[in-house]
Parts: sequence; structure tokens; C-alpha cells
Amino acid sequence: MGFTFNFNNSPVRTTEINNQLCFLANDVCSILEYKKPRRAIELHCKEKGVTKRYTLTKGGNQEMTYISEANLFRLII
Repeated sequence: MGFTFNFNNSPVRTTEINNQLCFLANDVCSILEYKKPRRAIELHCKEKGVTKRYTLTKGGNQEMTYISEANLFRLII
């Protein structure tokens, strides 16, 4: 089960995968001002901590990319 929290008035959606909190990659990349989120994930994140999950959005269920906490820090640094 995930939850949404705000960071500087920007939402960050989360989910639990294998008992670990994971963060919606697009939300994180938007806050960090990455222009190309997919490329940022390819360059900075380890594949093991990147997972696609279907997420309910205003437009219906969509496949979205979630990253582990370790990959979150890789994007920050």
C-alpha cells in the first residue's frame, strides 16, 4: 500500500514493493528538475531498484516506474 506526501508543494507518490518503500520516478525527477526522467533513471539508477507497476491515475490505470530509496539518493547526488 502506498501513500502520497508533499515535498515543497509537489506530490510524491509511493508504493511498497517487497516490504520496501519505493518512489514514483516521474515525481522525483520533476522535483529534481530532470528534463528527461527516463534518461536520468538509465544513467543514475541501478536496474535492481527500478520496478514498473500499474498505478491508478486520473486517466485510469497506467504503468509507471518506481525506484528504491537507494536509487532516490543516486538521483539526488
